[in-house]
Amino acid sequence: MRCHTTKFLLVSGALFLLLFLSPLSAKICDSIDVRNKIEYLNKLRNCTEITGNLNIVLIETTKSVSEYDQYVFPELTRVTGYVLFFKVKHVTSIGKLFPNLRLIRGLELFFEFSLVLYNLPNLKEIGTDKLFYIARGGVKIDKAPQLCYADTIQWRHIGNNTHLDIRDTKDDCPACPEKCNGSCWNQNSCQIFTDQCHQECLGCTENNSTTHCEVCKNYNDNGTCVAKCPSDKYIVRTTNRCISAKACSDLNNETTKFYRNKNWLIYENECRSDCPVGTKYDNTTNTCKSCGNFCVRNCTVFEINNQNAITNLYGCTHVLSPLSIVGLRTEQELEVLKQNLKWVRYIRDYLQISNNRNLKDLNFLPSLRVIDGQNTRANKTLLVYENRNLKKLWDGDYSLKINGTIGFSDNDKLCLSEIGALAKRANISYSNRDVSQNSNGVLCSIPKDESVKVNVTQINSTNVTLVWEKRDESILYYTVYYTDQYNMTADNDVCTASNWITFITFNSSAQLINLTAFTTYYYYIQIYVQDKKSETKVETFQTLADDPEAVKDFIAQAIDHHSIRLIWKEPVKTYGHLSSYTITVYREDDDPNIAQLRDYCKYSHSNKGAEVDQSDDEVVTEKPIHDPKIHSNNTETVMDATCQPEEEVNIRLQNDIWLKLCDKNSQSKYGFDDCKNYYYDRINHIGIPVQKRSGLHIQTPTHKKTSLDHEKPRVFTEIVDATRTTTIVKNLHQFSIYVFYIMACNHPVNERNLCGPVEQTFVRTKKNPSADVIPQNSVKSQVQEYDVSINWAEPKEPNALIVSYHIVYYKKEPEHSKPSRACITREEYKKERGYTLKGMPPGSYSLRLQPVSLAGPGNLTKAFDFVIKPPDSPSKFWLIFLVSFFVLIGICGLLLFLRIKYIRSRERVQLIASINPDYAGLIYIEDEWETNRDDIELRKELGKGTFGVVYYGLIKSKNMPCAVKTVTDKATVQERISFLTEASIMKEFSHAHHVIKLFGVVSRDQPPLVVMELMERGDLKEYLRRLRDSSQNFTSNEIYRMAIEIADGLAYLTSRKYVHRDLAARNCMVANDRTVKIGDFGMTRDIYENDYYKKGTRGLLPVRWMAPESLADGVFTSDSDIWSYGIVLWEIATLAEQPYQGLANEQVLQFVISEGTLERPPECPNLLWEIMHRCWEWTPRDRPTCFEVVDSLQDHVGQDFKLVSYYHSREGQEFLFTQGSSRANNPPALGAGLHQFEPRSFEDDPLNFDELPT
Repeated sequence: MRCHTTKFLLVSGALFLLLFLSPLSAKICDSIDVRNKIEYLNKLRNCTEITGNLNIVLIETTKSVSEYDQYVFPELTRVTGYVLFFKVKHVTSIGKLFPNLRLIRGLELFFEFSLVLYNLPNLKEIGTDKLFYIARGGVKIDKAPQLCYADTIQWRHIGNNTHLDIRDTKDDCPACPEKCNGSCWNQNSCQIFTDQCHQECLGCTENNSTTHCEVCKNYNDNGTCVAKCPSDKYIVRTTNRCISAKACSDLNNETTKFYRNKNWLIYENECRSDCPVGTKYDNTTNTCKSCGNFCVRNCTVFEINNQNAITNLYGCTHVLSPLSIVGLRTEQELEVLKQNLKWVRYIRDYLQISNNRNLKDLNFLPSLRVIDGQNTRANKTLLVYENRNLKKLWDGDYSLKINGTIGFSDNDKLCLSEIGALAKRANISYSNRDVSQNSNGVLCSIPKDESVKVNVTQINSTNVTLVWEKRDESILYYTVYYTDQYNMTADNDVCTASNWITFITFNSSAQLINLTAFTTYYYYIQIYVQDKKSETKVETFQTLADDPEAVKDFIAQAIDHHSIRLIWKEPVKTYGHLSSYTITVYREDDDPNIAQLRDYCKYSHSNKGAEVDQSDDEVVTEKPIHDPKIHSNNTETVMDATCQPEEEVNIRLQNDIWLKLCDKNSQSKYGFDDCKNYYYDRINHIGIPVQKRSGLHIQTPTHKKTSLDHEKPRVFTEIVDATRTTTIVKNLHQFSIYVFYIMACNHPVNERNLCGPVEQTFVRTKKNPSADVIPQNSVKSQVQEYDVSINWAEPKEPNALIVSYHIVYYKKEPEHSKPSRACITREEYKKERGYTLKGMPPGSYSLRLQPVSLAGPGNLTKAFDFVIKPPDSPSKFWLIFLVSFFVLIGICGLLLFLRIKYIRSRERVQLIASINPDYAGLIYIEDEWETNRDDIELRKELGKGTFGVVYYGLIKSKNMPCAVKTVTDKATVQERISFLTEASIMKEFSHAHHVIKLFGVVSRDQPPLVVMELMERGDLKEYLRRLRDSSQNFTSNEIYRMAIEIADGLAYLTSRKYVHRDLAARNCMVANDRTVKIGDFGMTRDIYENDYYKKGTRGLLPVRWMAPESLADGVFTSDSDIWSYGIVLWEIATLAEQPYQGLANEQVLQFVISEGTLERPPECPNLLWEIMHRCWEWTPRDRPTCFEVVDSLQDHVGQDFKLVSYYHSREGQEFLFTQGSSRANNPPALGAGLHQFEPRSFEDDPLNFDELPT
């Protein structure tokens, strides 16, 4: 054992020995009380654990702080009770006294607290940075005027149920060091959060190990933390250790103070020093046996006025003193009272119960049988006074012996009858002086008069009338009490139940108004007759049902071109039993008069409009309309409707079109007639058949829309069962606006329909891709010399309205000739039912037509051929030929010039996510950064890709940990040179705190090495993913800290005219103190190659992080870095989810170029969403600069950020002052609208008209 312990010391150090000493070798001390003299601190020498309390109090004679230098107790790690410091001068740090204190178990508390620091005038810090767990009780700190860092400790991580009471500490304290992220014990020690320890550990020195725990969560089995002790071992409850039966028996031979003079035995899987309550020690079996009521445990107590005093009586059966229970205030104290005094059977002297605020009865003494009265107080054996809420004494009818008299006074709610019943049970008498007739029971219940019968009449949903018989003319008045919140088992006294509504009446009837519908009410009546009063028993009535509230969250989602899904939530308050939901559907046609105002040839569909036209499931909702008068199944007569004018219901559709619901018999509330175009009539249900639609119960609508110009009505109603909150409406018209109204309905009452307010939403069905088709057989042509008239019929059932037509034609000879295109609006088409091509050169042509509706371009027709014959005159022919030839040569030359220019521009803007070309060189040259290879030690591999490896290393000459990157044997010579060239970029950026520092480069011999700053927690992407499985909360302040650190690093790169081009979470690194820094300038593509997309020969592209102008035009600027920064914020908010999840790389590319952006992550802080949303503005100049981002976040992080940030440095402020306002006006992506990422020329596919520019 000693050899093993010595070896353990050599490997792990003295700290581990202190943690895992066995119960037999450790010095365990009882409660220690140090007071008056500092020398008494020596009582703590060599104590590893205190099984009790630690009191250090009233040391006020010290002269200086240095007197405490010799008192350091590194052995002490645990206290099972509480720790109290009170009136101790010149102590500046608790941690200096107890540097290894890890656990305060709180088995015994000091007024509900397990750590109390009170009246310590010189205390500057708590400093117990090894304190990992407070198992029970709160923390109280008061009157410590020099104390700092009390509020920078996250006490909830130390104890989940820790109650805090921190007052009177120093205000102007320095901030925590930056590495602590706002949580520290002092300037040198951060609060440690171990999020990868084994579940049985509370703090650890090695992850996922039960033998390297700082503190065991449950039990310690010889150095291993376990959830329960093995079957062959037993629990020592005071130390929470597991020992064998022999070890338990051997404790009786121990001379240590904690173990000696105790009878250690095994009982119910525990090694105990005494028998539990209800048992006694059996000498023959050396164990405990049950003794029931024959067990006697004597105790002496002076006064019970706090929780600790109560727990001292645990198990006591005979109190050989007075028992005074005084001044208890909290519910928790009363609960502890019930748990600890339930065995008391005998009190030798008197029982006093006084000034207990929440005490309601004396049932916490259920076993009490004798109050002997050998010594009395004021000649009383039982004194009960000033207990304002005491209502009962003891339940049950068992006998209680009281030797002496009783005294009761100032118990407001204790009825005299209750006191009389006790006196009768104890067979004693009392006088009015002993029991006050005026101060006891002043709030007692009034006598019940059950002969008075109360009838409920004229009941409806909000009003009822109560009627009762007036039998006595001497009755003065009545008080009516009613409420909808009442416990039938509780007291109904108006003084003790504040939720009663009351009013006085002199009549024998009362009307209750403004009641809540469909609610149970309780009521009773007090009757006042001269000098006395009585009351009826509490009875109930229920109001009738009424209209429910409006449904919640009513939305519509387009499923396809003929179906829409409706979703809603039931009303919060139904005021009855829901029977159904009535849904009324209106189809709103697009107005052709408005559509013709726009020239769709000149102004084609916008990008935003194209998204809607392409059948996205975008749901558009307006503010709900709360109009309780609109009921689709209202059966009132027209005359009734006229008497109750309805409000108008306005719905705003697209393009400032308003849909108005009007009643035929109503008048506009605005004084002018807005209803002249449409009106609604009531129609009768009689004889109208019920029909089925979409599998739902449907009936003919109760309102009929009538157009004054005899337009076809488009309205129907669906009745949905109340058990459902979703339905699908089918057989709708393609690409049409549908307006939906819904109201919840209860079961009718007295033939009156009960339907709630109307909620409204609308959505457009999706585009039918096969609808916009020109009939092929309708296409006709007529050639007249050089003019061709093309005629065709319109699509029969287009998507909404046809707005224009595209005519695309090309000459069949020569082969692959460039097509031409024409566009006409529908208004132009209607003039001649077609289009005329004029001045066509002779030749054979092929032509295709394409209709364009509000949903966008439709389907192309099949190719239609026609021929322009050459002229008869040769001279005219040659003239036309020569002119055409030279024009063709000019066009070809122009096209050739544009093609060459295009190819060269494409070569200049190759989208390769490499290093910044402004910083790249072809040949690596040794410089002052060259490091000796022998000075670098590679210790452990951290990560590996196909061509690169990252190691944990050490710079021997500086004894400094570092990260070392190198290439594998598979790397080519060009890749090795590129590796060093990319590393050279970091030489320019080694002076910013939030950019990874380069320490050196080894270029001589092979393989090349790049030595840089070690970021212990790895890259940000993996760190965020680890947080998903961690119990640690990821707070908004931590998110803001990460965001501002990345923005600050980006600000530094911007000031150096550097464009990163590949900013992503994978390229940000996390230090041990959770600081995030920008790094890996082009050096992570190997490890995270799945995050990149290879486009032909263009190299690897991080398309999911690239700005639209980078994707479309190959432009990289600081503004495109800001776009990527917004994606990084999205990654942080989602714990490193993949951006645009579910889309392939090609789809992401098209989505971003079409002005698509990511959705807001769940639970994303508002400020973070505002920043990332601004980062994704289409126009680069509208995006914030990194300096603006830092400025908007700096108030959400600690002051320590300003000490290290580039933004707040002198250099950063100078740059902001001199160049911060100047900003390049970078243009947006040139390919907005129908631009394709790599548009093919017409020569490649002359009939792929979907790619033609508009």
